[in-house]
Amino acid sequence: MKYIGKILFTLLIVACGFTIQAQEKDAEVYWLHGWRGGSGSWKTYAKVIEDQRKVNSTRPSYGTSNGVRASAIEFAESAGLVYNDSIRIMIAHSMGGLVARELERDVVGSEVAEAILTVATPNKGAPIASNVLNGRLDKSLKVGVDILFKGPRSDSRGLSFAAGYQYLFSDLKETIESVTGKSIDDKWKWAAIVALTYGGAGLSPNFGILEGILNVVIGSVVESVESSLFSSADHILSEERQSLTDLSPNSQFLDSVNTHTRQIPMAAVICEESEGAVWRFVGSYLFKPNDQPFEQADDTKILKARNSARDIYRTAKIYNKVRRWFRWWRYGSYTRKARKWYAGEKYLSKQFEAEYYKLIGATRNQSTETFTTRLVCSGDATNNNSSSEFDFTSQPSFTGTDGCSVVKIVLHGKGRVFEKSDGFIPLSSQEMDGIPYGNRYLVKGVNHQEVANHPGITEAFNEIFNRSDAFRLEKRSQ
Repeated sequence: MKYIGKILFTLLIVACGFTIQAQEKDAEVYWLHGWRGGSGSWKTYAKVIEDQRKVNSTRPSYGTSNGVRASAIEFAESAGLVYNDSIRIMIAHSMGGLVARELERDVVGSEVAEAILTVATPNKGAPIASNVLNGRLDKSLKVGVDILFKGPRSDSRGLSFAAGYQYLFSDLKETIESVTGKSIDDKWKWAAIVALTYGGAGLSPNFGILEGILNVVIGSVVESVESSLFSSADHILSEERQSLTDLSPNSQFLDSVNTHTRQIPMAAVICEESEGAVWRFVGSYLFKPNDQPFEQADDTKILKARNSARDIYRTAKIYNKVRRWFRWWRYGSYTRKARKWYAGEKYLSKQFEAEYYKLIGATRNQSTETFTTRLVCSGDATNNNSSSEFDFTSQPSFTGTDGCSVVKIVLHGKGRVFEKSDGFIPLSSQEMDGIPYGNRYLVKGVNHQEVANHPGITEAFNEIFNRSDAFRLEKRSQ
């Protein structure tokens, strides 16, 4: 009898051991990259989260050229998802969020994971995709390149002066400001340009040959940049057409995903960049951080570069405005050059940003409807005069015994709407219909490129992973 007791006790211990091991089994987390991304896209977070929480991270790579469904099928096949029902969470950036949703909708089914978390995903489409397909992006690029290179093409002397002046003045300005403790405003900059131009007007040698060489060099650089830009745009259009079609707002694919009844919990992290979103987005792409946890990309570098370029255009414009008075017989020529430089300055200051926001759908014309009421008595006429902006319709909403009625007036019209974005996807496009409000996380100060390495995203992730539902990821013991 005592042997039976020992055997049962041993079996109990073994069973408890297996139970403990099963409970301590790390959760499977799959990290899905976005359009034209790769397995390295989530590298920083996958490592950090794996160190902090009881998870096994998998960062698969899949093609994104042939449409979202093709990406989902390729992902499922490479990851063996048809035979794997142990995934806790899919965390997906941008287009990857739509890949995850398509996996749940049709490719694998509701057993694909216990929960899906999308980050900066165009759940309602990316307007930029439509503008690539309809040629608007290509047209915008051509206009921008033409504006920016008109000045340098026609005025190599102005460019040389402005670039040299900007280089010298920036250092001199910083030195004076650090010594005196006072800032130098633009009027002193004007004075310096006038003095330098006046001083060199009568003494400057004949730069005819040098200008000719510079014009050839600048022309060659311009042609190279133009060729590179437009060939890249043509390549994207030809190679990525199906994906661009799927990502366009109101596409057939998006309709099928957004009307599908979800079988598992989903949450959306919505990203909003601060002022200058376009420049910060581009800056984060160009100046990616090292593989250091939670270190932001320095998205201010591109803003400084933009400001420096804008100042070169402004300086060249002023240079030509001043120079035309010293060489009055070429007044018209210098005026035309100054206008070209001013066009470039204005494009860098405002026009590029305004055009870009139109391309990504952050600025758009939208139907508006407002309401007002008016008291109308017998013998009075409701003023329903139309205007160029609004159409008026009215209907009685309350009629009193004294023959007077309260009339509800509806004003229909169109207005320009500016919406915040992550520098690439407007906030409304990142929204996912049909999820509880508590499954929506707005993170400010983050652009589309920063999501894989940003303190704001880290905070949101920790809040989500600390939940008590399917999104929970247990912390590792320290």
